[in-house]
Amino acid sequence: MERQVALLLALCAMFLWGSWANTLLLFRTRFELYLFNYILGHFLAGFLMLQDALPCLHAVTGTTGMIVILVSGLAGALFALGSLLAVASLDLVGMALPTLVLLSIEMALGMPLLLLLEGWDTPAQLMYSILGILAVLVAATLDAWCHSSLQEDRASREREEVGQCLDLSGQFSSLSFWSFRATSAAASMMPGSLARSLSPEATTRLTFLTHGSVLPSSISGSQQVLTVHSGTVLSGRRFKHAQLGLVLAAGGGFCFAGWPCVASIVEGQSRWVIFSVQLNASAFFFIYAFGAVIAVILLLPPLCRRPLHTGVPLNFWRSYSELTIWQHFLGLCGGFAHGLGCLLSVQSGHVLGNAMAMSITRCQPLVCAIWGVLVWGELQGARCKTILILLAMLLMFVLALICFFLSFLFAGQNQA
Repeated sequence: MERQVALLLALCAMFLWGSWANTLLLFRTRFELYLFNYILGHFLAGFLMLQDALPCLHAVTGTTGMIVILVSGLAGALFALGSLLAVASLDLVGMALPTLVLLSIEMALGMPLLLLLEGWDTPAQLMYSILGILAVLVAATLDAWCHSSLQEDRASREREEVGQCLDLSGQFSSLSFWSFRATSAAASMMPGSLARSLSPEATTRLTFLTHGSVLPSSISGSQQVLTVHSGTVLSGRRFKHAQLGLVLAAGGGFCFAGWPCVASIVEGQSRWVIFSVQLNASAFFFIYAFGAVIAVILLLPPLCRRPLHTGVPLNFWRSYSELTIWQHFLGLCGGFAHGLGCLLSVQSGHVLGNAMAMSITRCQPLVCAIWGVLVWGELQGARCKTILILLAMLLMFVLALICFFLSFLFAGQNQA
């Protein structure tokens, strides 16, 4: 594979990572129920390159080979656990601070670790990689500021329109690091949506609650959306559990920072030979996705009975069986899109190095924000200050991409 093709794959991965959460917004119920199909979608994406993976997997023998497969599966388990921790933190604290913590740890820890593992070709490549990481950290700070400012704008507007709106927690796309707002027009098209049971005046600006949005099956008999009025118990809970939420966000960030490092080690891209047996990118991703499936089967039932977030306990398998075919389809599509992005990123990383490929892919909030503004009306109710912060955030992500492209160019010159 040529380096230019690998760069294009990394950009495609960035687009897929920034786009999959649209299916989560249409899903409109508890993330745990979405996550199982989402991870199955990852596993399905692994079959795209199974023909390339099988010869490598057949060659894996002996104790060392089994350890490599186990470690690759643990990388998938890290991703699944990180997803659950991230969403729980967003529910407990809101979007602003967990977004900053998650993305900062993922970039400030994950990317330097990859650079140390894989090394760099020239000082200029290292310099531009570091500048790109710094630009992403500034963008993450601006993203958190934008969330906070947008929340203040909406609270101010809702105080001016008392009795005309229903204030619910903003829907978010987990791991996309950008919250989306679903308008009542889109909500009213969903069968059985809360919008149908409310008057037009009450659904002028409506979002769907993710935490506690599904009642236990034994009580509801079907998936339902709960309503919470502004400034009441939910707000108090968030302040009460803020510390726990930030700890969970940090845990999610460590998980997301760690699994690409595992990919570099088992694929033999580390400067140090750790395992004598190596996997190619396709084989690693297949085992990684399988490990994620096993992880969610083990994690979801107990975590649904004792949620880390503010949601009500539920019987996972019973609630999962009550999902509609459309909801199952959305989860599979979202997981397939993100899984395909992961697959493209690790394929690109086999040529460019995972440090460079993941740096580009992790600029996916740029795509998320564009979806949020243009499709989901995320800036509805925003004032000029918030819009300017958003534009500054987008600019910093673009600057980060430019730095990573320059890093790519200097690495290519050295190879030439």
